[in-house]
Amino acid sequence: MVVEVFELEKHLASPLLPKNRQCRIDAVLILSGVLTRRLNRDKLYAVAWYEKSYYSTKIRQGGQYRVLPRVAIVGIGFTPFQTITPDVSFKEMMFEAATKAYEDAGVCPQHDIDGFVTCEEDFAHGRSIFSIHTPDNLRAVLKPIHTIPGDGIHGLIAGYMQISTGLMDIVAVESHSKASNMLTTNYLIALALDPVYNNPLGYNPYFITGMEMNRYLYETGTTKEQCALVAVKNRLNALLNPQAAYGERITVDEALDSEMMFYPLSRLDVSCPADGGIVMVLASEEKAKTLSDTPIWIRGVGWCSGAPSLETSEGVENASRQSCSG
Repeated sequence: MVVEVFELEKHLASPLLPKNRQCRIDAVLILSGVLTRRLNRDKLYAVAWYEKSYYSTKIRQGGQYRVLPRVAIVGIGFTPFQTITPDVSFKEMMFEAATKAYEDAGVCPQHDIDGFVTCEEDFAHGRSIFSIHTPDNLRAVLKPIHTIPGDGIHGLIAGYMQISTGLMDIVAVESHSKASNMLTTNYLIALALDPVYNNPLGYNPYFITGMEMNRYLYETGTTKEQCALVAVKNRLNALLNPQAAYGERITVDEALDSEMMFYPLSRLDVSCPADGGIVMVLASEEKAKTLSDTPIWIRGVGWCSGAPSLETSEGVENASRQSCSG
């Protein structure tokens, strides 16, 4: 297979950009696997996101550049977010959110939608391959489905990239949580730690978060009072959203005086899980203009993942380099 990709240079001058204008490359992604199997066998796409959002993303194929389609959100459906939902299953939440999203976008899932993305972790469900339930509840039988074991924002980015390839025009992205089903949340979250070197140590993940926060306060000079303001602001904003689960009016002193959980994290510093589901319908520019008068354009995407293990985290590596240099 002949592979042509952008060089990872700090700047790239594109023939499609105005003269004397350069755009910084933020990231390069090579689309592979199931997507590239549908492309010409001797071609592989490389996608670059540009700093200036008013330029469309460019793609290089066979030495030529072409403009990728812009992507927009044209429909959204969601269920209320609640502390517990004993009256519904995650399948019912998924179906409710999907039905609302399709109605909002004015699309038929079987005839109009080219692909689906579903997001959730198997261990959060207590079962393997939870996505076997996705086709029926999203009305996506015999359609391509991409499973993301992560947050809904990752699913949104995956749908964005699928449309950017030009292979799909409309993609539905589903994400949900049934956190109230988890009786031992901390034990499940601990499974995200390295299974060989870290998980056997029996660390509570929030204990690790507390250490990271303590280091953050030390290095930045941020105070606990300033952190408490975030908790106050978030809960106050939730009061303005009838769908939010944890809206309340608290003071900075109440946040500071709440039960200490994992120093310096107190109870009101820690976010609480909630049950709920959401489905978004994404479309290419051509389709978006026919489906919606007010599409929400996605002007850029990006994410940053944490270290896979405790000993490779940024703080540990910096401390190691300092001790060695001393």
